[in-house]
Amino acid sequence: MTADPLSLLKISELTIRFGQQNLLENVSLSLAHGESLGILGESGAGKSLLAHSVLHLLDEGLHSSGSIGWEGQPLKDQIAKLRGHSIAYIPQSPLDASFPVTTLLRQWQDQCQALGIKFQMEEAYALVQKTGIDDPERLLGSLPHQLSGGQLQRILIAMAMMAKPSLIIADEPTTALDTVNQAAILKLLKDFCKKEKAALIFITHDLSIVAPMCDKLMVLNTGRVVEYGLTKEIMNQPRATYTSSLIQAHKRLLSRKERPEKHSDRGVPVLTVRNLDFIYQPTGFFWRRSKAVKAVQSVTLELYQGAISGLAGISGSGKTTLMRTLAGMYPAHFNKLHYQGKPVDSLTAEELVAFRRAVQVIYQNPSSAFDPRQNMEQVLNEAIAENQNETKITINELLDWVKLPTGLLKSNTRQLSGGEKQRLAIARSLALRPKILLCDEPTSSLDQSIQAEILDLFLYLKKERNLGVLLVSHNLAALRHTCDYLTVMADGEIKEAGEIEKVLANPTSDYTQQLIDAEPALTHNFL
Repeated sequence: MTADPLSLLKISELTIRFGQQNLLENVSLSLAHGESLGILGESGAGKSLLAHSVLHLLDEGLHSSGSIGWEGQPLKDQIAKLRGHSIAYIPQSPLDASFPVTTLLRQWQDQCQALGIKFQMEEAYALVQKTGIDDPERLLGSLPHQLSGGQLQRILIAMAMMAKPSLIIADEPTTALDTVNQAAILKLLKDFCKKEKAALIFITHDLSIVAPMCDKLMVLNTGRVVEYGLTKEIMNQPRATYTSSLIQAHKRLLSRKERPEKHSDRGVPVLTVRNLDFIYQPTGFFWRRSKAVKAVQSVTLELYQGAISGLAGISGSGKTTLMRTLAGMYPAHFNKLHYQGKPVDSLTAEELVAFRRAVQVIYQNPSSAFDPRQNMEQVLNEAIAENQNETKITINELLDWVKLPTGLLKSNTRQLSGGEKQRLAIARSLALRPKILLCDEPTSSLDQSIQAEILDLFLYLKKERNLGVLLVSHNLAALRHTCDYLTVMADGEIKEAGEIEKVLANPTSDYTQQLIDAEPALTHNFL
């Protein structure tokens, strides 16, 4: 390889094959010191595979050709001493990247020992504090599962920074985080790279993040490079049809689909929780010194048929606890929950069954909601059999409602894409003819084009099936796209509630304004 003193990382015609199939095909790029590159594309485009190629962490059975160079020399000859030192990797799932039964402090010490870096306790605490964490001693003494996703991700970033790397590879580091934590992590990465003149490869499917974070942009589609150049030029004048389709999907998420329903249009609420207080009592060995946590405090919320309500707030604000209470998962709080005007704790056995069928839950990760041994037809038949109404729904009706092709009926659930699985989860719930769908972050792990399709599906079901929806999300742009009404939570309390356009346009709470300011899709006009 010819020396290139201006290039830190140089990839030339990289191709990765599995059997006769090309997973990456003729990928070339160059990255200088202090430069940032965004890699954009939908799931399966080859983004993470490209990152693993740089780290030389490809699975067995994959064959590669082409070259990867580091400061003018072949990377493969240097990777053993560069990985963890000059090249740092931040994974998408921090919990999966941590050892579950060892404190984070011990893991950090072991990592430094393995890399030959002297561990300095004061430096570690200072790095963690720079990520926005006020109590580093307590958090570093915790096990990974005892921290939130945002806290754990920040600590992993601090670990990566101790070695002062020349290149950081961040693989979707903010996908499942709320907007406040996301903004803090993005600022941390950008400030570090500017101070240390480190290069950054930022892998994402979110166009809102690409523009402020990255100097250059590469767009991948099924392993092929369809665009590569300056970020601003590609965003303003995309040359490829595929890139244009990603930008249009992003614009769809920023647009308001239709006039929000007025509160007076809603009629009588189907489901109500009144003056709910929910306290988690510490149990188990690891929590024996913990204090009781008041997750929800004096919360009242009403849900209606034919209306979509949004529930927003950062991680730990009480959103999921409130949603599970509405779903009837906590019998101890049935006295605070009302279905069609009656307290749930006063319902007869028959009425309680009707309540269970009328209120259905859609989860964040559809893959975990299915038996991987079943195909789509078996899943839907099983749900239809549970429908006790006189009028049965047919499989073809369900598929038509959620816009799934009949050709997928014999497909195993593990063969479906993320968007198809989420549509199947919605179809299974519709088989019971529900009045309310409770959706917990149903689009956070999906590509933006699929996000727009799922959100449009909720709008269709609201209009055509008179379905009520509670959409729990940290994505204010997605909520604005879909919802009629917005409730904002923090520290277990409702900070603000009202018609969504009024709340976002004129927030009365400083906390709501903080959420809006941290949402790049609402505050930056990139496109």
